Amino acid sequence: MAVSSEEHYNDSAFNYFILLVLSFILLPSTYVFLKNRLFAKRIPQCTCPACVEKNKTHSTSNALPSLGSFVKGALLVIFWIVLFVTLANIINNYGEHVVAEPYNPYDVLGLDTSANMEEVKKAYRKLSLIYHPDRNQDDPEVAHEKFIAISKAYDALTDPAVRENVEKYGNPDGPQPVTVGIALPSWLVKRDNTGFVLFVYIFFLVVLIPSVVWVWWRSHKKGSTPKVTQNTVGLYFHKMEEASRVKMLCELVSASEENQTIPLRESDEVNLTKVMKQIPIAHVMKKKPRFDAPYVIKTNALLYIQMSRLQNQLTPQLNQDLQEVLLRIRSFMIAVIEISAHKQFLIPILESVKMLQQIIQSCWEDQTLKQLPHFTNELIDIAQSKRWRAGDIQSFAKLPQDKKNAFYEEEKLEPQQIKDIQFVLEKIPYDVKLMYTIIDENENKGESCVIHPGAIVTISYVIRRLRECPADASDDSLSEITEAKTIEKVKHKKGAGKFRRQAANKLVIPRKKVDSENQSQSENNAEKENESESSEEEEVDKKDEKQNEKESEKKAQKVKKDENEVPAVRVVHAPFFPEEKNEAWLLIVGNLTENKIFNMTKPLSIGASLEGKLLFAAPTKLGAHTLSLSLMCDSYVGCDINTQFKITVVRDPNAKEADKANAPQGKKPIKGKKAAALSAQVVEEPVVEKKEVEKEESENESEDDDDDDLSYSTSESENEK
Repeated sequence: MAVSSEEHYNDSAFNYFILLVLSFILLPSTYVFLKNRLFAKRIPQCTCPACVEKNKTHSTSNALPSLGSFVKGALLVIFWIVLFVTLANIINNYGEHVVAEPYNPYDVLGLDTSANMEEVKKAYRKLSLIYHPDRNQDDPEVAHEKFIAISKAYDALTDPAVRENVEKYGNPDGPQPVTVGIALPSWLVKRDNTGFVLFVYIFFLVVLIPSVVWVWWRSHKKGSTPKVTQNTVGLYFHKMEEASRVKMLCELVSASEENQTIPLRESDEVNLTKVMKQIPIAHVMKKKPRFDAPYVIKTNALLYIQMSRLQNQLTPQLNQDLQEVLLRIRSFMIAVIEISAHKQFLIPILESVKMLQQIIQSCWEDQTLKQLPHFTNELIDIAQSKRWRAGDIQSFAKLPQDKKNAFYEEEKLEPQQIKDIQFVLEKIPYDVKLMYTIIDENENKGESCVIHPGAIVTISYVIRRLRECPADASDDSLSEITEAKTIEKVKHKKGAGKFRRQAANKLVIPRKKVDSENQSQSENNAEKENESESSEEEEVDKKDEKQNEKESEKKAQKVKKDENEVPAVRVVHAPFFPEEKNEAWLLIVGNLTENKIFNMTKPLSIGASLEGKLLFAAPTKLGAHTLSLSLMCDSYVGCDINTQFKITVVRDPNAKEADKANAPQGKKPIKGKKAAALSAQVVEEPVVEKKEVEKEESENESEDDDDDDLSYSTSESENEK
């Protein structure tokens, strides 16, 4: 059976549709796939032994393509083959599709347009005899179609109504229905292929799409930080103390349920005891541990070894166990910070961030120079001597370059080692500056703030890296509050003294008897001086207004630029940490004396500069409060900024009026026997209710205490197991 023109048209349209869709998908996806693998930029890296070893482990793990990359490459190859096959099919079938021409009855009858009626009748008789169905028994369907076409052509030339239809609508039958085709292949419509089409539809809908979603979800879950089990969260919640320090948090994190999978070997104890003896005395473990489980003791010892940078002395098996613990430590510390914030403990949050810094950089808090490559203990002692006076990372980084070069020359460091040190110094954020101001609910700033109990206080902050974005003159309004207060007070006092002296010299008149003429002259002189001063003040005010307008425009432009710019992701130099870590910051406000946190930001990624606001509720107690504001980096040691500022909480005068308005209005006093009966009812009944309530509350508290004891005992028994 011959293929009709309509089916042929649909097949060609489907080929064009497939070619268009595949070209839109394959071109960008192939570019990204090849760019990430063949044309990746070589990022400069440190060449210290620890970084070289870490890069080797990552290169060996990434040497073989992963399953995801292999599947992506295979799919790209298959789709490119399909695209080329479709293109070849379009090229081969190009020109075969015949476009329908306008209806012409003379062509059907085989005549010229100049033929007369006799010739038309003669041609019609001749063709009707040839294609009559009775004379064509071999192929009656084709003969029948041809005979109908001949009859319509004859009617179009002889019948005026049919001729009108041809002229208006291009068809002797009049207007034809409009048909819209879909770019689908013709084999989808055939009955023989219904089973196959249904199978493909079910496969795509039930198998392929859910499997792709599952693979994507699994890969996304692996890339994110692993979650902590509920038992671990419960352990943190019950065992967290208000003043938990690094050592207590290290032991608490070691008792997590996830660490029970770490294998316990008989040979581990001997090696761990040898290595633990080399830990500095100031950072030795506690003698009386809170948890006696063997896996807790082992994990705690591994974390101490990590912070003391003694990994090279471990056996390969213990080193592998340490890497497994370090891959989970970030999720543990995030859970500790969240639970501490829920309990409103400030000290555990600060200590947990410090602990994470020390684990990532593999050094204690008093060993910040160990973050630099090629800095051994001997080199650190020399840098901390009286000659160089570089006791920490910030003092060493702020040394003049000439002095640094002299230090490198005396210690005979190689050029590549010096490059590594400079490379890491550029990464360490030792020059971060925090500027902030306090704003109350009425948008008053600084000393003019009026803060009421429980009111919302805003900290407007600006964080800058001075090497990349030096502070401008427009940042003076957001200077540190402690400095701003002292400067403002001194200026105010000095200005007030000068103003009083000038006023005394000019305006104050001694109390003596003077003539009326002298008095009038002095008054006229004073008026002239006042007019001149007022004109000068107006000129100064105009200049100040213009400067403020310019500064506000500059600030608006800066804010727009900062909003458009996306903060760059900064990879941390952490050669002793198994995975890559991006730099993140936390801004925390609280009260250290009360060990209470008010609020903290989400992890911030700081580019050249960052602006934002941090809201918190003011204390409910009246009076002066000293609050702390800490900007902490979770990846580097010794780069934190800790400041304090004071706020004064004043009683809200509107609160008294609201209380008076909401207070119940007084009623007329009741006298006589009714008053005595009512007083007896009011006094006697609540006493019984209070006693019953107190009994019920005591019983509930005893039951809750029993439940807590059971939970503690079960958790401790599980740890012992």
